[in-house]
Amino acid sequence: MTDIKTVLKPCPFCAGNPKHIRNSLDERYGYAVSVTYECQSCGVAKSAIGDTTKPGYADNSTVEQRAMAAWNTRTAPVDAQDAVDAKLLQQARDALHGMLNKRGYGCGDGSDHQVEQHNTAANNKATEAIAAIDAALQASQTSENQDAVKE
Repeated sequence: MTDIKTVLKPCPFCAGNPKHIRNSLDERYGYAVSVTYECQSCGVAKSAIGDTTKPGYADNSTVEQRAMAAWNTRTAPVDAQDAVDAKLLQQARDALHGMLNKRGYGCGDGSDHQVEQHNTAANNKATEAIAAIDAALQASQTSENQDAVKE
């Protein structure tokens, strides 16, 4: 049997070591086995239980492996595309914020020429924001399509 400590990752939250907890359940659960890995530092835990879907005794043959897989599961790492998407969305937010400020404030003496200049600048910012949002959406869809192909 493989040494459990060598295949388990550290806690995803605090990098603590997992503790192995094995419990035997009673006849109501077909004598299933419950396996839990719990961080010794922060207490986060992941568990698996024997398969009790069939009549009779529970199938405990894969419970250890499923509990280890649950403990070792991590979210996908942030990649460069996520950073680009965040930057584009920030630019879009900034452009829209600028547009709103120019529409509501800073129109000088209120002459038609100044209002028109401010509206033109605001429209240009809005156009930039739309382009940035479109780029972020396109990048997100491309990333999702690539992830679907990998699966």
